[in-house]
Amino acid sequence: MTHAYFPLNDVPYLSELIKDYLRDHPALRPFHAGLPSLESIKDLSEKREFDRRKREVLVEAIVQQYKNIPDYPATKSALEKLKEETSRTVTTGHQICLLSGPLFSLYKIASTINLARQMEAHDSKRSYVPVFWMATEDHDFEEIDHVYVRDQKIVWKSDATGAVGRITTKGITNFLDEVESALPVHVLDSALWSSAKAAYLESDDLASATRDFFQLLFGREGLVIVDADDPNLKSLATEEFESELTQRASEKFVQNQSEALETLGYKAQVFPREVNLFYLTENQRSRLEVGADGFETSDGAREWKTQELIQELHQNPEVFSPNVVLRPVFQEIILPNVAYVGGPGELAYWLQLKGVFENFSVPFPKLVLRGMATFLSPSITRKMEQTGMSDEDIFLQKHDVIRKLTADHRPSFESDKQAIRQSLESIATKASNVDASLEGMVKSTLAKQIKAVEQIEGRVDRAIKKQNEDLVNRIEAIFDSLYPEGMPQERRWNVLELIQYTEANFITELINIMDPLDNNFKIIKT
Repeated sequence: MTHAYFPLNDVPYLSELIKDYLRDHPALRPFHAGLPSLESIKDLSEKREFDRRKREVLVEAIVQQYKNIPDYPATKSALEKLKEETSRTVTTGHQICLLSGPLFSLYKIASTINLARQMEAHDSKRSYVPVFWMATEDHDFEEIDHVYVRDQKIVWKSDATGAVGRITTKGITNFLDEVESALPVHVLDSALWSSAKAAYLESDDLASATRDFFQLLFGREGLVIVDADDPNLKSLATEEFESELTQRASEKFVQNQSEALETLGYKAQVFPREVNLFYLTENQRSRLEVGADGFETSDGAREWKTQELIQELHQNPEVFSPNVVLRPVFQEIILPNVAYVGGPGELAYWLQLKGVFENFSVPFPKLVLRGMATFLSPSITRKMEQTGMSDEDIFLQKHDVIRKLTADHRPSFESDKQAIRQSLESIATKASNVDASLEGMVKSTLAKQIKAVEQIEGRVDRAIKKQNEDLVNRIEAIFDSLYPEGMPQERRWNVLELIQYTEANFITELINIMDPLDNNFKIIKT
């Protein structure tokens, strides 16, 4: 694979909030812990404290979660590093989408491993362990119940409810069969596909299947995968969860941060609740709300007096689940973490949370934008060469690229429109000197004539497209690959799409390419 770079600040679909963050806009500095760099992360690592007991509980929980999956030397080494009191983590997280979901989930993990390796090379005193946090407690099954293969959306039809990580994989065979029927033969013959099928067919639940699949992809690279839906890990956060129930201060802190960001012209991404915890049962994840005599679930099925709920928290911490506001806090409580690698949307909502972290006295990590990329298959690369499209052109609108590449055939009407404007403005001046009411009629005539010229331009455009049909078809094929159904490729393509274009070691190559600190979009040619 070869690759080219394009500055992230020039990527049109990246929000102004994230661009300003990358520029280190002074107005945003109160909302984060300083821009990430190897040296600033090292400085944070020196200050970061992590309780020995927490570390022991963390490592033991992960070891138990790994006991039934393939063991790689790199995984063993990473877990040994995690036992060290001086070790730190670099973390990313994502929903447990079927078959790893869209490509950007791989970009997140590759960026995290890349950064952890850079930190180990930069900081001789510490080990840095890359961690993938599986969002197993999310309950919106519709967000993860599908995968796109060759532009086809394939859905696992299931009436499952509750935390998605607990959903049984029984009945997933039909879904896998549909995926298989959509894949080209050479992908079906690959070791990755056969191992992917085994991960889902031989696991009891989605959390285990997802862990197995990501272990298959990244286990040899030293990634550690964490499922926080664990009673021992939850027990490490009972103090903070109790404070959320009794003090209920998180809502205020997020609202304050959100209002401050909105004053600066940015939009809030996350909206807090009075209580930012859910109650988990086997098949249900219900929001906790303040009730008349204490607390109740949002569906009214359960009620507690305050002390009863606190008692249950300490007896059964696993039934309490943080929402989008508290999940990052929970993560930083149970991990010796110094950097979080996230997408643009994630970093945007983390910028609303610093006050919540400070309220709980939990260290705030460095926020690192994950690597962003698009893959160019050999056929797309050829089409770009044939049409004369440059790498920079992929960030333009399709119609602008077509106009640009057919410019030699296209007459310009700008001087004609300018001449019409000047002529009618002169007429308007003369007419209004006689009767001021005539000025409006002349302006109306001007608008009609300009519109008529633009209609002619449109017809000329269509004629040029027809005359350059082959060129236009190639450009449309390029954009269909880069932006399937109008979405950036990284939000639609799945890892299975890449097998047909890449070498066996493409994961290792991807990690090497995905430097999240270089602030560049990667254009990867296979």
